Amino acid sequence: MRRFAELRSEARRWGWARALYAQLMVRLRPWIVLCRISTQALAEFGRNGAASPAAHRFATQLELTELLERMPDVDKGWLPETEPDELSHCWAAFVDGKIVSFAWSAYKNAPAGDGMMVGFETPYVYGRNVYTSRPFRGQHLFDGSGAVKFHAANGHTHAIGFIETHNFASWRRARRMGDQLGGYAGYLKIGQFRIPFRTPGAKKHTFRFYQAK
Repeated sequence: MRRFAELRSEARRWGWARALYAQLMVRLRPWIVLCRISTQALAEFGRNGAASPAAHRFATQLELTELLERMPDVDKGWLPETEPDELSHCWAAFVDGKIVSFAWSAYKNAPAGDGMMVGFETPYVYGRNVYTSRPFRGQHLFDGSGAVKFHAANGHTHAIGFIETHNFASWRRARRMGDQLGGYAGYLKIGQFRIPFRTPGAKKHTFRFYQAK
């Protein structure tokens, strides 16, 4: 009964077809992952319509570690394992000298979970993670314009990412922020093996999944 109540709640929000599809994909996830590929011109990213009161700059690993200690609601999965370098960057919003929001981007292939990697080519930059601390959500403090200028100066003019097809909330939020559908990609899971696949649209945008060695 509880599962049906949850399904009915999702159906009220998304409609029965989408609610049932989400249930199906959750059940099939041990064997298949299917994602929408999102793309966006960086010139359109990070605009919130008003000047942000927060200060912005690239963050260091030490500052991100301090954030994790200060705010336990930040999952460790939001933080990279290595120091940001010339191929991986973290643009952050600061209030009173503390990080309140940050976004990861990468110029090189990046981990995607499930033992998979994400591959892509220039002029794309991969948006790895975005996070805003709970007390500051809804205030639209994050302004990505400084990061956009930096990426453009390095020849990266478009963002690319992926969202699982049954994650309707994230896709709606991405569309509201200006993301466009760039195709579909995913992979089959057979034991320890992964068999990636993609549509022509994803191939056009150079996006691919591949198994990490």
